[in-house]
Amino acid sequence: MGGGTAATWQWSFGGGATPNSSTDPSPEVVLGAAGTYTATLVASNAGGTDTFNLGYTVNVALPNITAVSPKTGVTGTSYSPAATNSGGAIANWQWNFDGGATPNLPTDATPTVTLGAPGAYEAEVEGNNVSGSSALSFLLEVATTAPGGVSASDGSSDVHVAVSWNTTTGADRYVVERATSQGGTYAAIESNVTGTSYNDTTASSGTTYWYRVLAVVDPVGHDPIFSAPSTADSGWRSTLAPTGVAATDGTHTDKVAITWNAVTGATSYTVLRATSSGGTYSSIGTPSGTSFNDTTASIGTTYWYKVRSESSNGSGGTSSSDSGWRSTSAPTGVAATDGTHSDKVTISWNTVTGATNYTVLRATSSGGTYSSIGTNPGTSFDDTTASIGTTYWYKVRSESASGSGGTSSSNDGWRSTEAPTNVQATDGDFTTKVRITWSAVSGASSYSVLRSTTAGGTYTVIGTSNNETYDDNTVTQSTYYFYKVRSESTPGSGGTSTNDSGYAGDAPA
Repeated sequence: MGGGTAATWQWSFGGGATPNSSTDPSPEVVLGAAGTYTATLVASNAGGTDTFNLGYTVNVALPNITAVSPKTGVTGTSYSPAATNSGGAIANWQWNFDGGATPNLPTDATPTVTLGAPGAYEAEVEGNNVSGSSALSFLLEVATTAPGGVSASDGSSDVHVAVSWNTTTGADRYVVERATSQGGTYAAIESNVTGTSYNDTTASSGTTYWYRVLAVVDPVGHDPIFSAPSTADSGWRSTLAPTGVAATDGTHTDKVAITWNAVTGATSYTVLRATSSGGTYSSIGTPSGTSFNDTTASIGTTYWYKVRSESSNGSGGTSSSDSGWRSTSAPTGVAATDGTHSDKVTISWNTVTGATNYTVLRATSSGGTYSSIGTNPGTSFDDTTASIGTTYWYKVRSESASGSGGTSSSNDGWRSTEAPTNVQATDGDFTTKVRITWSAVSGASSYSVLRSTTAGGTYTVIGTSNNETYDDNTVTQSTYYFYKVRSESTPGSGGTSTNDSGYAGDAPA
């Protein structure tokens, strides 16, 4: 090259250097494997070419393992840790795992092992090269699998939500977590469950919750190791059964009224009805309040009612039953005879739908105390116990198989006195009068004497007597008169006798 300045440069490197060639006057390369190598430089210009050989040695730095990741895994699953090396390249690896891992002594840079029993184990990784070795011990935490079969009850209890799950091998205890939505924030509600079930008594009625369970291993001398959360399941606590359920017993003629106490968390209620206490109950209404009128109840039928609380989640508890019935209506058209009969008072009324019987009630004044004097399935009744001369007030109450129904308004009636007997008028015994006599009538307080000039003529009252004798001083001598006597009492006129003729003075011609 004649000592002049080189115009071109050509470098060549061995031992795996990168790049392994360069045309720069001052190249930068990354050296490869450790060893002794020769670098060749060919420099050229117009005057010629010179070749230079440069010997050099590549040394490897010591390994420096500073970290391992990950340091957690799940029993029975594959685990592939990787070590962080800030030193020289590692030629050989040695891992050491405890706790039943398979294999437990792998020599791969990133081994894959199957983890053994849950727990905390001391593990180690070592790497070496021609310059030396580096080792690092670390704690390997092996968790259990997440619990399976998590199930939360859907309204089966009104005091709790029952959460259950399958046994997880190796778990020392379980943590139950709860959230108000599937993807919401879960918080532990119990952290020391040793069995496979838990009753959440803090759940509010009418709220849907989501539950998940974690299995926990408690290694001696180490912090707890938690599994991954289970799949979440929703559940809810039902509303309580209503209390104080009461159905009216014949209070109304158009309905049975059912009432109950309010239930916390209930948004509505279902009213159920059956025709016997232990019969099949069917829904008849869904009120939002605490009362319901059953207007479909048949008159004369006893029903049993239950009430079930409802919420946005579903049906809650069902109450105990109470019986009730719709009464028959009060009879109308009640009428008692006013002296029509001397041996009875007849009471009549209109038929009431659903009534199987009627009770006749009697009092001695309109506003007095009414007592039953008899029953009749028909629409009339004869009061043969009525005293002559007393006015009575009568009411009629309808009856059915369930019980007593409505009671009518009152109507008064009375039993008349009988017709007097043995009526006799004198025939000429007196010159200026006719004397009429008769037998006493039980219950009569007075008597009315009636007169006509013919046997079949019109009879007119000519006077009254408080005893069984009356003198007719208004007669004309030698004229026939015909007389009848009517008994009287406080309520009114009673029976009228047959007639008898009489005259004053000489006998008529």
